Amino acid sequence: MAAIGIKFDDEIQALWLLDTLPDSWETFRTSLSNSASDVTIIMDLAKNSILNEELRRKTQGSSSSHSDTLVVEKRGRSESRGPRNRDKS
Repeated sequence: MAAIGIKFDDEIQALWLLDTLPDSWETFRTSLSNSASDVTIIMDLAKNSILNEELRRKTQGSSSSHSDTLVVEKRGRSESRGPRNRDKS
């Protein structure tokens, strides 16, 4: 059986990678998209940004931080915005 030789553009791969991140990364996705508004998000940019964010989160995970508190507070407010979020437990 022959393999299908579909090649996706670098930008499509980067956007797919960002889209596969869990919901807890929504702020990161939005921030990266906004900061790169004049630049095409390519795979290398997406991978490097994700690795840097993961390292930052692991570093902050060992000690309590103000930004973690802000994310939790934001999630609390967003759950009351509409019925879409109320179905999630």
